[in-house]
Amino acid sequence: MMPVALLPLPIARLLALLLLCLSATACEPQQARRAASPPESTRQDSPVVGTAAGSRFTLAETERAASLALHDIDMQRYRLLRSVLEASLLAELDTGTAKDKVAHIKLQPPQAPRLPVRGAPGRTRPEGDYPIEIVVFCNLESPHCGRWQQQLSHLLPLYPGVIQHAERNLVMPFHRHGRLAALAGYCAVAQEAYWQYRDFMVAGSGPPDRQRILSGGRAAGLSMDKFAACMANEQAAKRLQADAELASDLGVDAVPAVFVNGLYAGANAEPGHLLWLIDSELRRLGIDSPRMIAARQQSLEALKLDAVVAATGPGLGLAALAPVAQAQTPGFYREGELLGSQLTIRRVLADRVEILNRGVPEWIGFNGPQAPARREPPASDETDVDAEMPASLQYPHRAVPLTLDRTDVLVLMSDVAALEASLETVPLKAGGFQLLKVATVEPGGLYELLGLQPGDVIAMVNEQPMHEGDKPLWHALQTEDEVRLRVVRQGGLAHHYTYRFRD
Repeated sequence: MMPVALLPLPIARLLALLLLCLSATACEPQQARRAASPPESTRQDSPVVGTAAGSRFTLAETERAASLALHDIDMQRYRLLRSVLEASLLAELDTGTAKDKVAHIKLQPPQAPRLPVRGAPGRTRPEGDYPIEIVVFCNLESPHCGRWQQQLSHLLPLYPGVIQHAERNLVMPFHRHGRLAALAGYCAVAQEAYWQYRDFMVAGSGPPDRQRILSGGRAAGLSMDKFAACMANEQAAKRLQADAELASDLGVDAVPAVFVNGLYAGANAEPGHLLWLIDSELRRLGIDSPRMIAARQQSLEALKLDAVVAATGPGLGLAALAPVAQAQTPGFYREGELLGSQLTIRRVLADRVEILNRGVPEWIGFNGPQAPARREPPASDETDVDAEMPASLQYPHRAVPLTLDRTDVLVLMSDVAALEASLETVPLKAGGFQLLKVATVEPGGLYELLGLQPGDVIAMVNEQPMHEGDKPLWHALQTEDEVRLRVVRQGGLAHHYTYRFRD
């Protein structure tokens, strides 16, 4: 478990960050002209801070044009103050003078600006009316957007039936393939298959070049002739330009830029801050938050609560958790953060922490589980994974779920012998057996549908080794509701996939 950083940033670094934010704002004069004008009364009440060619610029309209950049600075200040305060509170608990292991924090984030931004048809799911709409400006080449998608996939289950997610494109000049991938997305919208295409692209890795885009189109079940014709059409380019102009009007100049019912979540939005915005909006609308329903089931995970920083606002709590049976330094986790492969911190209370464990709300107290701790089944009947297995495969499973059609998968699995003929052994071992790599990936075949690339070593399937002695992939794809793959890609890096199936 990895502790969160609780020590204050160096002052020089903070000042450099503030100067960078200010300079970035100063370099966007066109945004000030594009921004919608404030009411006449505001212009009259606000002091004039500049004149040019007969035009007068007030402080209010200047601040409004820079509202997002200013809010980012305010958020950096808030995070610094919170970090210092949390460190002080936890140090006080560690002195042993406190009667319990609970501290309280009242510091809350700055008020977020609310801007008129909504999702677009075909790129919003689920369809219909929902009390919370999260809109994000992103693109398929940005690694920051990829991490945001992982974060969102863990937050959405905390609010079943409440949140609608929408996407807009903003391609940065330094993204070589982002524009083409975005155009392909609009063409997938035209065939009512945007999310199938987008999920395939997000689940994969590497630049979204033309080869991956075509693979995404096939995986989404698109008519490739219509897809190619649309890519050459100017309509897709016009829609991309419309998204870029909307971003400019709003003052958005970086990705991911996240809005919750129009409330700007700030640069590098943290999970807890998103929970704070979501629950604040639900309270404003008079709607009960699903996250606030108490967990009734005590968790059997072998974890105990070591200390708590309880907050007055939703999403702002901090919990120190440690293994029950080990003398190990506790890890610090905020609400909304991932605790393990399928565990998310749901809520931090003064007497316990709640987790979402494989979709089930559970709670963990200060004394750990009273029942025998849950033990994961062994990886296989073989011996443990050999030392040659990359250590990166031991990290918690993190992947954006990719939804597949079970019938399509079964059709592509009709000739398992041919699929196995495309596998080759590699020197890596598990249980004394050599692991297998995918030597060839046929266009339109099963391996392409799964997002695999030539040379990928399929190391684990649902935490079970896959090797020449046992190939659990076929059975899992046929029968399991969720299939988790860990592969070793070129360079020795581990890549994770999670597949779920349509009803």
